[in-house]
Amino acid sequence: MLRVVLTPKPAPATTTSAHCLVGSMADPNADYLNMSVEEYTQRWEGRWKNNYTPWDMGEPAPGLVQLFKEDMFGDTGTALVPGCGTGYEVVWISSYKNWSAVGIDISEKAIQVASSKATARASFRVGDFFSLGSETFDLAFDHLFLCALQPKQRQDWATKYASLIKKSGKLVTYIWPINAEKKDGKFKELISRTTLCSVSRTT
Repeated sequence: MLRVVLTPKPAPATTTSAHCLVGSMADPNADYLNMSVEEYTQRWEGRWKNNYTPWDMGEPAPGLVQLFKEDMFGDTGTALVPGCGTGYEVVWISSYKNWSAVGIDISEKAIQVASSKATARASFRVGDFFSLGSETFDLAFDHLFLCALQPKQRQDWATKYASLIKKSGKLVTYIWPINAEKKDGKFKELISRTTLCSVSRTT
């Protein structure tokens, strides 16, 4: 079971980017709800190959850094960052005391860039989050990764995290409270605000 243990709070404004919305990264006329996962994945890879990455902040997420400095996670642990992109959070976490971190992304181009920052405690892999094996982590950081998935994948997202996070481990996520509606046969996303939320595994 994953249980919310922190009151969600607004994340720094630098993390908000409408470009991360489902369907906004490619042809606005495409029907994203009916697109296969494989087709959708290729569109993300295309963004990296074309250097169209407006979501890339150029630094680790300030909210995550703040939580570490507030001693939310202790001095030692292992972390997973899915959809890690060029790896800012992976590198920062691995530099904190006795932590190590693994970043995974479906984009070969993103991991190629991230791998140039690899250290003994920061590693990167090209791969599918949903295909990760039996390894478990003390912490997972989801930096708008959920919003990059199709709605049909959201339940699998929760189930997979529950299997990857150790008992008493935590999931920290930047997430948009989203209302979804169909309009003229299209999927419309409405942003209210970006929220930083921490979830703890209790069983």
